[in-house]
Amino acid sequence: MHRQPAGHHRTQLRARKIDGPKLTLIPIEDIQSEVGKFYNVTVKEIKATKRTQNIVLARQVAMYLAREMTDNSLPKIGKEFGGRDHSTVLHAYNKIKNMLAQDDSLRIEIDTIKNKIK
Repeated sequence: MHRQPAGHHRTQLRARKIDGPKLTLIPIEDIQSEVGKFYNVTVKEIKATKRTQNIVLARQVAMYLAREMTDNSLPKIGKEFGGRDHSTVLHAYNKIKNMLAQDDSLRIEIDTIKNKIK
């Protein structure tokens, strides 16, 4: 049996906490703002109930990125998008995730937005 030096495990955990992704540092408002700029819609429109195609795509991309880039819960993300239900956020996330598998231009768009947010 191979033994680790005493304290080795503790150091590993501490390093993981320090080096781990700091997801909470990106406010959802920043994501909404960058997505809005990219798709030429306002944050107000992203949060509103209007369902025109360009606004819906921007809103769903913003919800997708909020889930990917933050550690907020689905209800918290929904609240930041005009009080939407957590299931709406989940639907948006899954829809964009499925679209990414087939749509290279959408993947490029989302990568571009992600790089502006970071």
